[in-house]
Amino acid sequence: MSSNSLLTQASEPPKYANTYRLEPNNHFNSEKVENILKEIMLEALENLSYDPEQCAKQAKWASLMIKSKVKELQFDRVF
Repeated sequence: MSSNSLLTQASEPPKYANTYRLEPNNHFNSEKVENILKEIMLEALENLSYDPEQCAKQAKWASLMIKSKVKELQFDRVF
């Protein structure tokens, strides 16, 4: 081997295999989400009588609260 080929080989960075996570670090916990659902739905529906306008507002409030509480748990998104 010539000295030129040794120099070119030494200056090339090593090639590594791609690393992809196949599983999430923070797994989805259905028990925690179910507890959030129960808590918020009880709060939203407690002492509520049917009124179309009030029920629409409560449904929007409940869905926003559920979404924000579940996002706080920071589950990993895996496709």
